[in-house]
Amino acid sequence: MSGKTRSTNAAILAILAVGAGILLLAGRQDGIRPWDRDVAFVAGAGGFSAEGSVKDYKSVVRFNPEAPEQALIELTLNMRSTTTGFRAADEVALSEEFLDVERHPTAKLIAKGAKPVGDGKYVVDAELTLKGVTKTVKLPLVVQIKEGAPVLKGSAPVNRLEFGVGKETYRGYALDKEVQLAFALVGEKLADAITPPKP
Repeated sequence: MSGKTRSTNAAILAILAVGAGILLLAGRQDGIRPWDRDVAFVAGAGGFSAEGSVKDYKSVVRFNPEAPEQALIELTLNMRSTTTGFRAADEVALSEEFLDVERHPTAKLIAKGAKPVGDGKYVVDAELTLKGVTKTVKLPLVVQIKEGAPVLKGSAPVNRLEFGVGKETYRGYALDKEVQLAFALVGEKLADAITPPKP
């Protein structure tokens, strides 16, 4: 195989990895960003991996370690703002076969309540809606308090095929089914994170 052919195949696989992979969770500002991205993922195809970002999103994050049952995470993402820094990859990712942003311009993730599983560690059952499909995703979290605000970090695998994002192959190239999601969330100050009990 010539060097040119190998380079072409590498480029195609990188594009496919991105197209298969933008299933997402959001990170937030204040310098706490996975891979210095606001929304991050890692996807693979043919031994290659790729990452990208979603620039436009809204979030509500409330988490107090003293009342994890009251935890709340709500994310609404503008899928049209998805970018990889590579135009060809963006076109594949936004296309009908993958994210289909024309018919499904937003994605949502909602989680209510968290279960403690260890020192500073929790698990939440989140409802992820993508391409009109809603599935429960189990998300492990590590929570730290910094400057009075909770910082939530974690990662979880998601099967993109369950959301209709691409197929097992694309133009003869195999795509990884699982997408590894990484996230870093900064919540509201603790004084505002707990709902006072009703009198």
